[in-house]
Amino acid sequence: MPVHSCRGLLACGRAKVFGFSNKHVFMMASAWGTNQIMALYSRKKQKMSSPERTVQVSVSQPLSAVGKQNLGHTLAETPVRTYSTHPTYPFPIADLHPSGGLLHSESILTSAGKVIKKGDLDLLYFQAFIKAPMANMLYKHLLHELPWYKVMYIARGMTINTPRYTTVFGIDETAVFEAPSDEEGGESVGDDEEKKHIRTHIPVAGPRVLSAISKQPVPENVYHKPPRPIPRCLQELKRCVEQATDEYYNFVLVNFYADGTHSISPHSDDESFLGTNPCIASLSLGGTRDFVMKHKTRKDVNSEKFALRSGDMVVMRGTTQANWFHSIPKRTGKTQATAPRINVTFRKCINAKGSNNYSHYNVGSGPIHRFVNGAMMEQTITE
Repeated sequence: MPVHSCRGLLACGRAKVFGFSNKHVFMMASAWGTNQIMALYSRKKQKMSSPERTVQVSVSQPLSAVGKQNLGHTLAETPVRTYSTHPTYPFPIADLHPSGGLLHSESILTSAGKVIKKGDLDLLYFQAFIKAPMANMLYKHLLHELPWYKVMYIARGMTINTPRYTTVFGIDETAVFEAPSDEEGGESVGDDEEKKHIRTHIPVAGPRVLSAISKQPVPENVYHKPPRPIPRCLQELKRCVEQATDEYYNFVLVNFYADGTHSISPHSDDESFLGTNPCIASLSLGGTRDFVMKHKTRKDVNSEKFALRSGDMVVMRGTTQANWFHSIPKRTGKTQATAPRINVTFRKCINAKGSNNYSHYNVGSGPIHRFVNGAMMEQTITE
């Protein structure tokens, strides 16, 4: 399916995009949050300052001339950055840039992707799904703005240290996040007159998880760790992928491979909580790495290998997960094949078992990391 309809994807939910002639400021107004969310966030923010505030303005109506002056004379050239917030986030997650960082038709290729169908292998291969300038910008944005985890867990009596950094957002089909209320909330900039119009820290969801059927709060023992809603920067990307693949996803799982020693061993995403014949879309950003596929049982079937470049996307669908393993092998030397790489995977989870699995193996209970000054650093977050 062509993806040209991704133009203006920054407008999501009840958000609206506004423009100003000559001095353009692109702005997004999302759903309002609750006092409970922002009180919790304020306590967190006292312990960790937000990143530089130089990208985006969130408004409910165009700014007056006085409002622009209160924000500074350089507002039109350097809009104020906005952030996705939620009590489950260790720190606010920056939204995409309003200009140059917006996912639009000029950044997304319009080809339908190459169909690769060999027996029980069913793939959709985009070369590239996102053009290089945007792919590189997305890589830098996600690397610097997302919280990362180096998860350690016990499997078959052995302690496993995950050989990559991971993070995950989403919730399964049995539940939904409570919508934010229309009350004012979030950190604002400007004087008292303008504060109600300009907010830089905007909740992506309410604090409670509700049953998708009854709309009543889900019992606390259902989820081992509170599910985390998808931040707006990944929501935009998810919508583009959904249009290109004609699928719906409720989870975004992100991996960061810092160098050639980081890898993922042969496996398949065939767990019962993904349903029958799940569709998994995997977008590559950053360095080029080999993506290797091997049949589970048939030795007479040749393996498949793809050198995934920044912006490429492989979509595994149909009977692929039931019959094929896929992996990112380790690589040595100082080449493009060992350069840092992010892959963003999109999937649909049908029950709470899946939410708990992804939380356990991709967030865990260890320290939070953040990419700062060219290195992954542990962060201490206290309320």
